[in-house]
Formats: sequence, C-alpha cells, structure tokens
Amino acid sequence: MTRTRIGELVSVSGGGTPRRAEASYYGGGIPWVTPKDMKRHRIGESEVSITEAGVANSPAKLIEAGATLVVVRSGVLKHTLPVAITAVGVTVNQDMKALSPKRDRVDPEYLVRLVKAQEARILRSVRATTADNFPIDDLLSIEVPLPPLPEQRRIAGILDEADALCATARRAVETAKSAPAALAERLSDDTRPKVPLRGVVTSISSGRSIVGADESSAYRVLKISAVTSGDFIPSESKPLPIGYTPPPVHLAREGDLLVSRANTAELVGATAMVWESPVQPLALPDKLWKLQVNKELVDPVFVHSVISSKSFRAEVSRRATGSGGSMKNITQADYLAIPIPLPSPESQAAFADSVRQVRQTQTVLVERSAALDALFASLQHRAFRGEL
Repeated sequence: MTRTRIGELVSVSGGGTPRRAEASYYGGGIPWVTPKDMKRHRIGESEVSITEAGVANSPAKLIEAGATLVVVRSGVLKHTLPVAITAVGVTVNQDMKALSPKRDRVDPEYLVRLVKAQEARILRSVRATTADNFPIDDLLSIEVPLPPLPEQRRIAGILDEADALCATARRAVETAKSAPAALAERLSDDTRPKVPLRGVVTSISSGRSIVGADESSAYRVLKISAVTSGDFIPSESKPLPIGYTPPPVHLAREGDLLVSRANTAELVGATAMVWESPVQPLALPDKLWKLQVNKELVDPVFVHSVISSKSFRAEVSRRATGSGGSMKNITQADYLAIPIPLPSPESQAAFADSVRQVRQTQTVLVERSAALDALFASLQHRAFRGEL
C-alpha cells in the first residue's frame, strides 16, 4: 500500500463573511457553513444562507459537494476536531477550510474518515492565541496510507455502517435523557393548578468566585459545564486553593437541584439534579444556584423535570437580561416567580418512579453507546493502518 501526504490528495480553499450590512447577500439558497453547523457528518444546510450576490462579492466562494470541511479556528478545538462532508455545494466562513478531493486518487467518503482519524494528532498542535486554532499545513503534511480506490470505498462503507450504529445509539440515549422533561411538559397545561416556584423552594443559594487552585486541596469547585448537559457531571470541576474550606451551604449534596443562573441565551437556566452525594466535596461557583425543595409538597425528581422542560426554560430565557454579548443572567426573584404545575402527591410519586425507570434504561443505553463508540474507534484505527 502506498503512502502519501494529505496535501497531495486535495485542493484547499477557505472562506469569508459577506458584508453584514448588505441584506441582499443573505437569505438565499446557498448554505454558509460556520463551526456552529459542524455537528453532523454530512452537511446539506446551515443556520445562515447567502445569495449568489453574496458569493460574488466576498471570499466565501462555492465549494463542491463531496468536499471535506474542517474547523480550523474555534473554542471547540480544545477537545474536538469537527470534520464533515458536503452533501451539496456550500460556502464557509473564515474559521473553516474545505479540502476538495482529487477524485482520481482519493474517494470523498474515504477522505473525510481519513481526516477525522487525525483528530488526536491535530488537537496537539492547536494554539491558543486570540482563538483556538491550528495551521492547516499541520494537517496537510500528515502522511497516510492510500489503498486503491475500490479498497478505499470498501473501508469507507464499513466505517459508515459502524458510525450509523453509533449515531442510532446516541439518539436513543438523548431520547431517554429528554423523556422526563417531555413528560413534565404534559403536566404544564393550563387546566392544572400552578404555584410560583418560590412556593415549593425552601432555600436557594450560590457559591462564590474563587481565585487560585491547588491539586492537593481536599475540595473542588464545580464548573458551569457540570450542569449544562442536563446531567450532573462531578468531573467537571477544578481544585480549590489550599486552606479554603467552603461552608456546608455551598456544597452539592444528594437531592440538590443545581441551576445555571448566568450563561449564554441557550444555556441560562440549565439544570441538573445531584442524584448521589459526591465522593469528594464539591463547592458551588458564583454562577450556580442550589435549590432545595419542600419534600412535603413536592418530589425533587418531579421539580427537576419541570424546571428542565422546554416551556420552563423558555420562560427563564424570556425573563433573563443581557449582561454583554450573548450572555444572559436571571435574578433569584424572577426565577422563583415562574409558575410550575402542582399535581397530587400520588401523581408526583408515580411520575418520579417513571423517571427513575427511565434513568435505569438510560444507564444501559449509555453503556451500549460507549461500547459502540469504542468499536468504531478500533475500526477506524485499524482502517488507516491497513488492517481492515
């Protein structure tokens, strides 16, 4: 099997942003792909589209279907290299590069898998300047195996099938994860009695902003990302300074509901439940609230599902105010004023039992998904070592 550099298999093009003030450049039928759109393997549309005039009067030139798109500048490069293949002709912004395959040498589907397989290597070369980025030449200079075209298509087909199984498993996890909030949504219709959230909350508190850290500290402080996924992730934390002991009211404990009071417009009000007390004491930062509820009135599992629901989160976003850029902040008074349904204790208990069953199912699905992801990684590794 021959080996060659990626740069010898492709032609590279970049992108740009049509002048924002010119309305005639936007809203056409041509996708204008930015890092925000790079969340799927195949790109056929984008959040923002541009017109032919936008293409003609900017660096955002048309890129053919079958090209590999790579994000070269974005905060996401701290942990992920977004790579995708174009399903239609697209344009890109200046944070992207497009690798158009020389089709007599490399199959487009093989190329996109080949580039994604270089993720770990490329992430090591990411530079943090004004924004995380890497030189595209670092990718183009990588030497890779290049089997004959029929073999490339066979390998790409195997990886496509494995990737589809992984995607199906991930969707199943997300469906199970969103089920409690979706069920709570049904309880929020106008025919049910409602009370302001403050009527069931017995305490609400936040931590403090702390400067400094020491890995030998007995305590850690949560990051905002510990709750933004909707699940409580204790590992999303950092050490506290030696000598600082957070007061008990600032520690996350079993049954607490944690809420992001300040974040982007999409994530303000993100919430997670602490199902089990953390092994290592975890303190709250200043941008996380800890809610405790009156268990004689409400089941914490029920309340967590309600405040995670789309309608409740939309109300949080509506009441939040901007603090510069895209950041939003909501006050305790505004948050606690949002009404929630209050079904009977029996209905809440039955609801909580259903949520616990869903969580058990979710645990199984997560394990299966992780196993499939590991299998895909193994297949990908073997494929580009000539062992598949």
